[in-house]
Amino acid sequence: MTYKEDVMNHQHRKPRIRLRLVFNLHDVAIGIGLLFCLDKILVCNGQKPINLGGVKRRDVYIAGFFPYGRHVPESHIGRGVMPSVKLAVDHINDNPTILRNYRLHMWWNDTE
Repeated sequence: MTYKEDVMNHQHRKPRIRLRLVFNLHDVAIGIGLLFCLDKILVCNGQKPINLGGVKRRDVYIAGFFPYGRHVPESHIGRGVMPSVKLAVDHINDNPTILRNYRLHMWWNDTE
């Protein structure tokens, strides 16, 4: 293959974008703190409240994107952070003083 052919072939390739996520304990703590603050600033319209034990609660959905596939070099980060985030969501939902009248759910996806 000549140099010109190599350049032409390279121009037709789609660039590969790689997202690199690095989490540390400080980042996770800030994220959890922001979730705690949602109680004061959250406004939900158009959602049908659910009734749990006489208390009507509205569903709130957050999204989490984590490198998770084993063939991704940074996947150990996603596999380490994901259980922490799930645990934080469970603690928020179990605490009656945080996000009263709301039920937090997390949808997640692999950033592969």
